[in-house]
Amino acid sequence: MGKLRAPIVIRAGRGALMVGVTMFLAALFGILTREPGFLAAFWPANALMLGLMIRWPWLGGPMGWLGGIAGFLAADLVTGSDPATSLLLTAANLSGICTGYLAARHLDIADRSLRRPSSVIRMILVIFLAAAAAGCGGAIANAILFDQPPVTGWVIWFATELINYIAILPVVLTIPTRDGLRWHGRLRARMLAPLGALAASAAIAALIGGPGAIAFPVPALLWCAVRYGLFVNALIAFGVSAMMLIGVATGVIALGSELAGQHALMSLRIGVTLIALTPIAISSVMTDRAVMMQRLHDMATRDQLTGVANRRQFDREARKAMGRAAAAGHPVAAMMLDIDRFKAINDNHGHATGDEVLRVFARKASAMLRPGDLFARVGGEEFAAILPAMAADEAVALAERVRRAIADQAMDLPDGRLLCVTVSIGVAVTTDCGAGPSPLLIEADRALYDAKDAGRDRVAHRLVLDGLP
Repeated sequence: MGKLRAPIVIRAGRGALMVGVTMFLAALFGILTREPGFLAAFWPANALMLGLMIRWPWLGGPMGWLGGIAGFLAADLVTGSDPATSLLLTAANLSGICTGYLAARHLDIADRSLRRPSSVIRMILVIFLAAAAAGCGGAIANAILFDQPPVTGWVIWFATELINYIAILPVVLTIPTRDGLRWHGRLRARMLAPLGALAASAAIAALIGGPGAIAFPVPALLWCAVRYGLFVNALIAFGVSAMMLIGVATGVIALGSELAGQHALMSLRIGVTLIALTPIAISSVMTDRAVMMQRLHDMATRDQLTGVANRRQFDREARKAMGRAAAAGHPVAAMMLDIDRFKAINDNHGHATGDEVLRVFARKASAMLRPGDLFARVGGEEFAAILPAMAADEAVALAERVRRAIADQAMDLPDGRLLCVTVSIGVAVTTDCGAGPSPLLIEADRALYDAKDAGRDRVAHRLVLDGLP
């Protein structure tokens, strides 16, 4: 039991340290950038903590919460706040975070990562609940610390937290996985064009000004939404919000009328932040559409049980591969693979076991092929492979490796027993690729029956080097 608990304790400690350090740095930033005697206008800590716990649920354990509280208190204390004030403000901050966390727990994974059209609406509801709860905590804190009416405190905290959550939370929730961070392809000018349009719209807003200037980036935001992914659009939304608000605050973007009072300024901030949600909402729809199209493509081209190509996709790709081999003058090998006595496996162990045998076999066999080889399920327990630019001896050696890999590793059954599975393989090779894959596969199928007639669990081959009969 101690050995099992050690990794859990280590992970919990790592989570507490991660949340604590992040909250300390984020809260310190908010404290150091606020005006003396006022609350911070930009407070990223609450949105970051909520985002971390939604994005990585293992951070939402008791140790993660303790780490976050410690980070808040440490940032206050090192900047000279008295303990009572620090505890009061931390409690107000946590009221919004806790409410948002409890509300977000009812969302599924797709909604938490904003990958459905309705996800943005659901997450906005979570944000409104969190901001409203923070407003309640802020109403109490402002009444005690600044002697302000509770309604004023609620409005200030609600509006400020709403802006912070909308600006920061989508960025954290859409952080890609390690695989998602890989860059595929070259950076092209057309990929940068939407960002160029966004920069141009900001320059035009500064040049023309007026009340409508805050909406000038909207067309460029729409372009970004259909060109980039969710995470990039979340970053763009954050950047546009910050750029427009800073531009208005510094006078670079002149709205044409003075912002009278704190409420007008809050209204502007909320409006700019909501406009910046445009690319996130549209990108969420585009992501959902891309996932749906990929599923439809997989249904049309993949075997639903094993995940390898189906017969239709295999035939289409095999014709292309044979055509390329004919143009290059390369030989092509084909394999037909059949799991031995598969009907007996279904009869004796059940169809669920038979399905698992097919999945394991497909995974093992396809993993042994080269990236450019084709592999498909073409029948119940029958699979086929096309191996471009592979000589006869190489094809036979590969088939032997596949046969041994299947025979040498028994499958674990749910009842604890082991199931030994074997495969018979027929191989055919040709240098005459102009006739397409069908004649070659017929020869490989004949070789497969030779292997079965010879006793199964073996490789048989027909080498047709000068053309097919």
